[in-house]
Amino acid sequence: MANLEAMRTFQQHWMGYCAEERRLARLCTQLPVDISGLSDKERSLPLSAHPASVSYDYHALARALGSDGTHLGYRIDEGIQWNWWLGYEPWGIIARERAMLEELAAYSAELAAVAADVQRALDTDEELVTARSTLRGYTTADAEERSELDSLRAQRSAIVEPYEQDDARRTPWIAHPWRRLRLWLFKRFRMRDELDKLDKKVADIRAKLDVRERKIDELKVAVESRTAALGEPFAPRLEELLDAMESTERSLLAMLDDDLRVRDAGYEPGMLLEGPFAEGLSQAHEREWALLGQWMVEYAARLPEEIVHARNVVESELVWLEGYAPYGKRYWPLTDRVVAAMEEGRADSSDLALKLVQGSS
Repeated sequence: MANLEAMRTFQQHWMGYCAEERRLARLCTQLPVDISGLSDKERSLPLSAHPASVSYDYHALARALGSDGTHLGYRIDEGIQWNWWLGYEPWGIIARERAMLEELAAYSAELAAVAADVQRALDTDEELVTARSTLRGYTTADAEERSELDSLRAQRSAIVEPYEQDDARRTPWIAHPWRRLRLWLFKRFRMRDELDKLDKKVADIRAKLDVRERKIDELKVAVESRTAALGEPFAPRLEELLDAMESTERSLLAMLDDDLRVRDAGYEPGMLLEGPFAEGLSQAHEREWALLGQWMVEYAARLPEEIVHARNVVESELVWLEGYAPYGKRYWPLTDRVVAAMEEGRADSSDLALKLVQGSS
């Protein structure tokens, strides 16, 4: 039987025992992470991701446990959790980074949703749909006739060039026999007739193109104006989202920059802030992975000593608890409720408090 003061002392030792036992359990099941197999692409991912190339250093934990692993009842493959190391102080920033990345993802999703609403408004507006359709038709016809115009010009060149080359080689016409001169004149007149027909076709197409170009310009203005009018109601929210994303991106890079200034001796302050966001974030992740690899090596080296220390604390606390326990070991988990009953004045001894707690269970 114990009074309130003795029970408070017992409670402190019980809490210390439980905390150290949990720590020992973590140390005996937390597998050091081996990042040596990461590809360049995977090193650009955030540390909150779980790249396929990451592996666990089973041998490091087995060496640290030694015979204690069997003695303490732990298995190396028990309770494996990829990001167990996030609970350690140097890596608290990763949780904050993940929260900010999730915030950016939410902004991006909403931005896509608003953009979809804008597109839906554009696609269902009859006036805009008609103008766009007409513009596409005009643009297609314009392209076809320009192609035809190029073809006619090519035909004209094919007719003219041989005669121009022939003229360059020909001596003055008075030196030619009459028959050859008459044949030459006949060809020249026929060429002129063919050229006149081609030139007329070219002129007709050119006139149609001029008219259609004016209509295309008018339609482009109408489409742009209608598109702007339909998108105007969505513009404020889109601007808010873009501003929020830009602000979060700046804050995230600034946070990572501050962290790397402290933890990475090879980092040049401000380097993440010099280029685009995606490039700066990728550089930060590469450096974070390198820091994690170094930390894991150091952690694995400390692990045997940490396990021995935790085991000694657990055993020491257990000896104390067994020596000063006011009741049997199976009731130790009720200690907090026993102390609470005594502090509330419902019992003046551990025996009576235990009976009250058992009776209310």
